[in-house]
Amino acid sequence: MPDSLPAPPHGGEAENQAVPIIRPRRRRWLRRVLWGIFLLVDLPLLAMVAIGLSAGNLHPRLFWWAQLLAIVLPYFVVPTLAAAAVAILTRKWIWLAIHVVLLLLVGLRAFPSERFRRSVEPAADDLTVMSFNVPQSGPSAEVLGDSMIALVLAEEPDIIGLQESWVEGARSHRPERRPPQIDAVVDSLSYRLAVPLQMSSQPAWRSNSTAVPLLFREQVGEVEVVEQTAVRLGEWADPNISMAIRTHFRWQGREGVLYNVHLRSFGDQKPWDAQIRLLDIDSWKPYLRRYRDVYRLRAEEVEALASQIDAEELPVIVLGDFNDTAYTWTFKRLQGDRVDAFNVAGAGSGHTYRSDKPFVRIDFALVDKAWEVVDAVVPNVRFSDHRPLVVRLRWRSE
Repeated sequence: MPDSLPAPPHGGEAENQAVPIIRPRRRRWLRRVLWGIFLLVDLPLLAMVAIGLSAGNLHPRLFWWAQLLAIVLPYFVVPTLAAAAVAILTRKWIWLAIHVVLLLLVGLRAFPSERFRRSVEPAADDLTVMSFNVPQSGPSAEVLGDSMIALVLAEEPDIIGLQESWVEGARSHRPERRPPQIDAVVDSLSYRLAVPLQMSSQPAWRSNSTAVPLLFREQVGEVEVVEQTAVRLGEWADPNISMAIRTHFRWQGREGVLYNVHLRSFGDQKPWDAQIRLLDIDSWKPYLRRYRDVYRLRAEEVEALASQIDAEELPVIVLGDFNDTAYTWTFKRLQGDRVDAFNVAGAGSGHTYRSDKPFVRIDFALVDKAWEVVDAVVPNVRFSDHRPLVVRLRWRSE
């Protein structure tokens, strides 16, 4: 028997022993590459979530683009959750903590803790207020009127603040003009139309008219209108201008002020209807310019409106279509120290637009602390492109 075994041939056992050294290096390199690719996606995502959360403090004059991120902020939750899962799998605990904090901030804004601690029961003498953007549209005036009557009978609001429902004042050669959604309620139910005598100073195309009229229920202990004025915002010649009516009212022996508002919209030509080619920068310019211009003009009008509201000495309710979400500068400027009624007493997301596929909540009721919010609901109706918001309030003890 030989004293020693022959050396293994070249490329045999010796080469196999080197494999465990090479493979971990390759794996480490591959993991680093994959992590780098992940960061290229995740870092912009985290930045967009952070900017969306901060948009309420960023003035649209410079940061109009941040308001767009605020609108889609709730929809960043899914990719942020997926990124958090990657952080768990890779055991990046600090990275996971960053995602968790941002997710908690988004969640607390959408579902504040007050909503889960409520035990207020509705009462017959609560003040019920409804905001509804309902233009004159649909298959026919009769169907629109009947649909409006059914909604009002179901919710029984004391005050109805409408948007995009044009009322034109009487002239020497013709009486007052009202759309069918108002005519039906006034003619068939116990409601009266209430608008200022001089509704606006717009040019001839909308002379002495308003798109934010109010209806008041006629009943025992009804809301008493003390005074109404149209709030002038921006240039009246602009068809997409923000509009508001201020109503000084009396309810159960106490007085308050209600602002029914419809903030500047994009008009008939929506930016999202534009033909955009992903790799063509020139096709993006008019799209982004349209957003920029509308956000800047809306901010100017909101500044003027908020300044007037801030000067009020009576408790204030701000009601209407903001054309913006609760994460934006517009909302925060109008909210002040008032509460978002749906955010403290509603159920679910409360999305009001679009009515067929609700994507965002842009219709609001902001109320002073003199009011207790009893309930807030968004009825599932689809005869407008918006869904209505119905809020029940009662006076707090003085």
